[in-house]
Amino acid sequence: MSTPIPIGPTLSRIGQIFVNVKDLDRAIVFYRDRLGMKFLFQAPPNMAFFDCDGIRLMLEETAILVRGPREVFRLVNWEALGMNDFVGLDS
Repeated sequence: MSTPIPIGPTLSRIGQIFVNVKDLDRAIVFYRDRLGMKFLFQAPPNMAFFDCDGIRLMLEETAILVRGPREVFRLVNWEALGMNDFVGLDS
């Protein structure tokens, strides 16, 4: 059996997940105290980072939350996903 030839970008691993939050302080309490995730650090202006079994979770407080999958697609950190050569995103 031959190995399939990839026709698009492939995902080798997920290194970081980005989540918009409305209230960063409340989100920190939820992820740390309720879910038991390891809190790593806070960074200016409005970000917090957690470790989820080797995958970093980045929370950012924003006034306008992303609504649709197309916007989420644009916000993904492709390097963190191991897809450095990905092309074709709209700007």
